[in-house]
Amino acid sequence: MATEVNQFVTALHLARSEAVKHGLRVVLCPSSDGHNCGDSREWVNGWILFASDDREHDVNERLLQTGSPLSSGIRMSSSNHRKRIVYQPNGTSPGTNSSFTFCDARKRVKPRIICLSNTGRPRLTWTRCDGKPIQC
Repeated sequence: MATEVNQFVTALHLARSEAVKHGLRVVLCPSSDGHNCGDSREWVNGWILFASDDREHDVNERLLQTGSPLSSGIRMSSSNHRKRIVYQPNGTSPGTNSSFTFCDARKRVKPRIICLSNTGRPRLTWTRCDGKPIQC
């Protein structure tokens, strides 16, 4: 679980830094094929990271990163129906604050959440972003 969480936090940091460095919008979205954004809150099949003005990955847009499917038994889902995280050139991620919940179906490790603020900063917590217990 720690590896999965750390890889996703790294992807969030990379997305933010690439947006600022290149002055572009950078999109992070779930993907089951490694090329297109999925239409789900579930990120278990991996993700893609790319720069784009229209929030969709086009064939002429280079992938900045492709996330692998999660380990067996680990589930990751986003809150607030945010199927895409878009970082602006100033490093913010406007919309609603988001959270990404990591759960272990085998219940071997405690669930964790990454809280993502509109400023674009992710933080890791053992409770929901509002301090309440995590529901898997």
